[in-house]
Amino acid sequence: MKNLNLKSSELPSIKERRIQYIVKCLMCFHKHPFNREMQKACILEVYGTKNDQSVFRGVTIQTLRKLELIIGRNDKLRLTLNAEIIVATEDELIKQRSIGAVFFEIDNEKYKVIQAIKKGATRTSDLLLHFGLNSNLSSKQLKERINSWLEILRDIDLIREGKDGSYTLNIQVINQAKADLQIDETKESQFVNILLKSFATVNRYGKSGMVDINEIRNKVGLEYLKNNMILTKQQFDELLRKSQKITDQYIITFGQPMGSEEQLFDYRGKYYRTINIKPLKKEFKYDELHGEYIRA
Repeated sequence: MKNLNLKSSELPSIKERRIQYIVKCLMCFHKHPFNREMQKACILEVYGTKNDQSVFRGVTIQTLRKLELIIGRNDKLRLTLNAEIIVATEDELIKQRSIGAVFFEIDNEKYKVIQAIKKGATRTSDLLLHFGLNSNLSSKQLKERINSWLEILRDIDLIREGKDGSYTLNIQVINQAKADLQIDETKESQFVNILLKSFATVNRYGKSGMVDINEIRNKVGLEYLKNNMILTKQQFDELLRKSQKITDQYIITFGQPMGSEEQLFDYRGKYYRTINIKPLKKEFKYDELHGEYIRA
């Protein structure tokens, strides 16, 4: 095996390794946002049980939280953008592309197994050796976490296992995921207008001032999805960082969290929870018909 020269960290522990069950559980949170009892009942139905409460807390919530597919606590559990783009479409091709892009992004951020395989760690023993170099986990814990993630990657078809037990990359699926994670000219050119439209929509529902960035992330990502474009959390944040914050059309400001929060927006070394977009009302107004700000 080649020298990988890859930094490894503690691999997240997940309890559910079947992608079809992960997607079904995400649908429960999609159907019943902010309703813990309905979410729990739906999850128990997915697993065909009525009394095993550990399925909800110990398996589902733990897995989805580790993969950053849900945020919130108690009765405020809801989906993140990466989860929404998986379950919000009925187009099976787009759904599979979304799954591939999201889990490729997760692997790149949290596991780096695909990188390791590409560098030559083509067997489980190679991966155990590589990730064990900088890990405080026991061999048993490490093996369990690697095998769980390998099963998910196989299930999505990002990797394939040969008869001899070695792993290869499915280049076609990986290239599609990379393409969907690319910020091209079309995605970038539409971002600000979709962001303004999404923020104005939230305000029309009775909110004012600062809005949770996670809520805006989801709305923007779903607008892209309507045009068969995949926008993940990482892409949204990158585009928001690149966008002008003060123009003659609007002013964007951010609010910092009061305490511990999830999926904060990282901008210039500081972390923010909320966003406010103030149109310069003397010169501009929101055109609901066309979904954009125009000169008054």
